[in-house]
This record gives sequence, structure tokens and C-alpha cells, in this order.
Amino acid sequence: MEGGACIITPVCGLKHVLHEALAAFLFVLDQYTLEDLVKNRLSYRQLLTN
Repeated sequence: MEGGACIITPVCGLKHVLHEALAAFLFVLDQYTLEDLVKNRLSYRQLLTN
């Protein structure tokens, strides 16, 4: 493993699976805005100022 490269890289399917998982993760996140996630602003403010 010279240079930190993984010995099974040429035949490994993990890179494809991780790429697919990242794409799915980002697709789901794209369905929401920050406003969607912090609907109850008063509760957040109370938690963050104590």
C-alpha cells in the first residue's frame, strides 16, 4: 500500500456505493430549507440563549 492507496481499489465496489448514497442524501436534503427545519424559532432561541 504505497502512497496510502488501498490494494483492492481496482476491484472495490465501495466507491460506487458511497457515491450513490451521497447523491441520495443530498437529494433528500435538497427537498428542505433551513426554515423547514426550524419551524419553532422561539423554542430554538430559548434553548440557545440559556
